[in-house]
Amino acid sequence: MKVIDQKVNCDVLVIGGGLAGCLAALEAKEALGDEGKVAIVDKGFISRSGQSPFAAGIWTFFDPEQDEMNLWLEEIISSGEYLNDQHWCRQLYEMGHIVALKLDRWATKSGKSVFLKDDDGKMIRRKSRGHNHTQHVVITSLQMMDVLRQEMLQRNVKIYDRIMITDLFCNEDGVKGATGINYRKETTHLFKAPAVILAASGSGFKATYMGHRNLTGDLQAAAFHQGVTLASMEQFYSNTVAREFDIHGLNLYVSVGGRFLNNQDEEFMRNYHPLGSRAPLQHLAVAFSHEVAEGRGPISLDVTKASPKDQELCRKILPESFRVWDRAGKSPFTTKIPWMVALRGTCGGGGGIKIDLDCRTNIQGLYAAGDICWIGPHGTYSFGGINIGFTSVSGSVAGQKAAQYRRSLGTDGQTNISKKDLKERMHRRTAALTRMKGTSPDQGLHQLQEIIVPYSVAYLKTDQKLNGALSQLSGLETEMVPRLVARSSHDLVKVIELENMVTLAKLMVETSLLREESQGFHFRKEFPYTDNEKWLKRILIQKGPDGKLITETEDVETPFVKPKESKTLPPGVKKNN
Repeated sequence: MKVIDQKVNCDVLVIGGGLAGCLAALEAKEALGDEGKVAIVDKGFISRSGQSPFAAGIWTFFDPEQDEMNLWLEEIISSGEYLNDQHWCRQLYEMGHIVALKLDRWATKSGKSVFLKDDDGKMIRRKSRGHNHTQHVVITSLQMMDVLRQEMLQRNVKIYDRIMITDLFCNEDGVKGATGINYRKETTHLFKAPAVILAASGSGFKATYMGHRNLTGDLQAAAFHQGVTLASMEQFYSNTVAREFDIHGLNLYVSVGGRFLNNQDEEFMRNYHPLGSRAPLQHLAVAFSHEVAEGRGPISLDVTKASPKDQELCRKILPESFRVWDRAGKSPFTTKIPWMVALRGTCGGGGGIKIDLDCRTNIQGLYAAGDICWIGPHGTYSFGGINIGFTSVSGSVAGQKAAQYRRSLGTDGQTNISKKDLKERMHRRTAALTRMKGTSPDQGLHQLQEIIVPYSVAYLKTDQKLNGALSQLSGLETEMVPRLVARSSHDLVKVIELENMVTLAKLMVETSLLREESQGFHFRKEFPYTDNEKWLKRILIQKGPDGKLITETEDVETPFVKPKESKTLPPGVKKNN
């Protein structure tokens, strides 16, 4: 490989081709006009990459004509265990329907249907995981992404598919650009821009979750190495999935009457949360772990009571899942399905880049949107549909604000990148191709998963297990990562992914040791209570100029809703304990 095969200069660079990235690119292009140069790049094929195509039909947004703001704020903040960014909660509600209606207009123009509507043309609203007063609409995510790609092509947004961004370049003046590798053509690329929007994913550690094997937190790690502040990394976000099949759609299954049962055929979630099987994810993940640890596993999902109409709805919204069911000769509507917790790490609702209301990071000109961020409206985790809601709003805001920033620079938007720094970093990134022997990335991945996935580290955390995991991860970082071998450009992608995942795993364990209470997905056996008196705080972590970790806590502001109690039982603990 050459140091750089292709150079691209643009006004705004968007990295990540899911809903957040596409909306950011479109908003930036609209704000900059025909002369503005906007580029979007993704590790996969834009419109089929990341989590947005697997959104499972759930988009929660506030409708000012039907909903009551204070009621919705109370629900999202209390469900998020008061660790939410309450100003972001309000912004999410105020802007969500505006973004949704704009997307609906684009869909109508292109002859596609994104939002499921009734016979009167109104969007269908439902309640699913975690919803009490709040509701979500139902979407067809694949058509949504098709609409966005088509709209970008029509507006002359430059699209770069299948280029893995490996490094960000920043200095004291701000962001300057990024480098990447096209793993199919074996070419290297330099993107220079004075305004950059990070809209890629967090890291799921290639664990058991449909369509998420390429979500490895590459830009979270790259941002961290450039001094970007990350928040709430101790929240090991998790979903629950079928044990035997690579499918998704939990929100829909529980919204049509799905129930979780333990090995005694007990709908055990009633013991942990008033919503039972529709409880928020942090309650499900920790409760599942307790049930299994106490001998009442395995867990199964029973959707056999779903009505014929609801069965038809599930098939319509989750076509790829039902192709799997049909090929296996099974149906969730006729038999109980073995179910389990699935670690998603910093994907979906875990920690991530800290942003303000304008989606700015702590580096000038660098913005972030969507899953790469700590999702402020969630807090720990509020209820289903917020991920897509936040992704859409943050993507729109980031695009607008990045374009405004670029315009403010006028002709002074210098994007000089040191040739020496560029050469050194590209040499380091491709070093695995030159090694004759060592550890394959697949072997290394298995070692990492053995450390980070077990429930004694990811769910029911103990001081001993966390310290042991941290020691093992440090060993991987210093001994295994420098010995990784790549036999092809595809192997090289895996090597870089693994290095990024090890970086993020260490940060997750480091911050888990700092939070001495139980909140959200973070359950500490030594501290089995939620402490709103001492720990109504976020943990922030950053790489200092000397390479050492800087950790601090930030008090959570409570302008709209305050905690009702100073100490409470955390998620996943039985109500009668």
